[in-house]
Amino acid sequence: MKIGTHALIWAGGWSKAEAEETISGAAALGYDFVELALADPDAVDVPHTRALLEQHGIGCTCGLGLPADAHLPAAPEAAEAFLGRALEVAAALGAPILTGGVYTHLGARTGAPPRPDELERIGEVLGRVAQRAAALGMQLGIENINRYESYLATTMDQVLGLIDRIGEPNVVAHFDTYHANIEERGFAAPVMAAGERLGYVHISESDRGVIGTANVRFDDVFAALATIGYDGPLVIESFSPRTPEVINAFALWRDPVGDPVHFSRRSLEVVRTMLERHGLSTSATPARADASH
Repeated sequence: MKIGTHALIWAGGWSKAEAEETISGAAALGYDFVELALADPDAVDVPHTRALLEQHGIGCTCGLGLPADAHLPAAPEAAEAFLGRALEVAAALGAPILTGGVYTHLGARTGAPPRPDELERIGEVLGRVAQRAAALGMQLGIENINRYESYLATTMDQVLGLIDRIGEPNVVAHFDTYHANIEERGFAAPVMAAGERLGYVHISESDRGVIGTANVRFDDVFAALATIGYDGPLVIESFSPRTPEVINAFALWRDPVGDPVHFSRRSLEVVRTMLERHGLSTSATPARADASH
């Protein structure tokens, strides 16, 4: 099992300097990979990022939410074009998966629950996107997102229903503990429901702070992961409010991260403890002696 860190813990964008800070910092603490946020795929300097990943010996995955003008199901052609471009960039970076809110613009609402025809349209578009991902040797992940950020797939049951509609073998369920804390009746049941279809996990605290310091019952999460034999990626996720775009997207009216090195080190220690306690193995290595703070 590989452990990653979300890039937005470290930086608000992906300039060369931000890429260098994030990748070097993550590698120094012993993370296996970084999850890049592809809000604007064309803003990523692919050769520079790949060179940094190779230099520091770690990998990457890619996540995103759709832009406002490419929200599914309202703008299917724009969404498909955006996701296609994101897949191209993710594949060029060597990412094995594109995941997250691939079906929604965060915060988009219609004033009603999702209609069957809306879900059908999403399934059709993401079916074609998944086929394109498969041709690139990649998976497509579908994340559960809480009711305040999306109306389309707030629970694991809804995620699995959407995966059924998409109907492609390279589409996996993406479980997020932050969203589950709002939407689910406990943390074990959604993991168990996903079972072998679970392919990606965000480990995030209820207040987006250091893992293990708030309300998420991580023992329940990791016990369920052990029960289903999960061995996929784990990503420690939070967001540092460094730019207006990040602040608005995730409603960060206070800073849940503080020093990203301290946050990332302490959170990684908790996750490793949970993995050991529940008999799950990890390939993440201890922090190097020269890691700062």
